[in-house]
Amino acid sequence: GALSVWRSDDYTMSGKPVRLGGEVIQVRFVPGGNALVARTHNWMHLLALTTNGLHVRASRLVEASGGSDSFFFPERSGEVVIMANARRGGEPVSQTLYFDARDGDPANDDASGMLADWSKRLGLAIADDGSLLPRSSIDTDSEPVPDSTIVGEL
Repeated sequence: GALSVWRSDDYTMSGKPVRLGGEVIQVRFVPGGNALVARTHNWMHLLALTTNGLHVRASRLVEASGGSDSFFFPERSGEVVIMANARRGGEPVSQTLYFDARDGDPANDDASGMLADWSKRLGLAIADDGSLLPRSSIDTDSEPVPDSTIVGEL
């Protein structure tokens, strides 16, 4: 799924479509109207509405699928979403998603070097269209993974 915004005055697309990695099953504007939340089967995405179209601000993994698929914004900013669709042991459980929470510390290294390192570790490569492919279908780099990157038993 891709999501796009169209201008109501001249019916032209505002910016390029945003690919969210799965079928978009729900879209709702945040209470302030300057952003929207889009849901795929496994993710919720907060997207800012800009003059150049949509911009993904944050994405959060949905704990479990099933249930009513309903969600609401407990505050006007839209930075927090409470979902009523998660299930544990057959019982509905609410899940709170915090879009304003930081995912982790920023990586302060050479981006292309880190991408190449993780590509080797995972055996995957990013194709031109953004999809993940086995490295063998992209190139034939036979360089082994360094021992320091091999994870022992947990």
